[in-house]
Amino acid sequence: MPEADFSPDPWYLDTFNLSWSPLGLNEQPSVENLPTHDYVIFLVNTVKYHLGSFSEIINHDAFLERLERFYENPAAEANRSRFWYAQYLLVLAFGEAFTLMVSPTSLPGTEYASRALSLISTIVTIDRNSLVAIETFCLAALYLQSLDLRLMAFQMVSRDCILVFSNCD
Repeated sequence: MPEADFSPDPWYLDTFNLSWSPLGLNEQPSVENLPTHDYVIFLVNTVKYHLGSFSEIINHDAFLERLERFYENPAAEANRSRFWYAQYLLVLAFGEAFTLMVSPTSLPGTEYASRALSLISTIVTIDRNSLVAIETFCLAALYLQSLDLRLMAFQMVSRDCILVFSNCD
């Protein structure tokens, strides 16, 4: 019989629930309960370190530039680019997963991942040549893959990236 404070096996993911509801195109994304700018910089660097070569999914210079604008006016920036905001939330999800301990009831970062997936889970308007959209879909697929949600990850990449590429010249 395991002790009361026994941590679950990290490969036994049936205890973790990742769910989200799609956010409508005319609904304002929530910018509530976000960490401070300095903590986000720490998480960005943590993600870059732990993902190694996979961190190249994100254009870090452009991401950090937009991060500065985001903290000047979070609501406007989140509404202006849902893909970038979803990318930001996924970076927070990865960062918390890398820095916080696993609890028996939840996996760190899943609240941010759920918020991100709610922004990109429906067919949304994609600008032509939107590299941010491709980066976001790939980062979401990598996050889902890391939770052993392979089928969902493959569907994310195949369905959504095809939509992006079909809109490019």
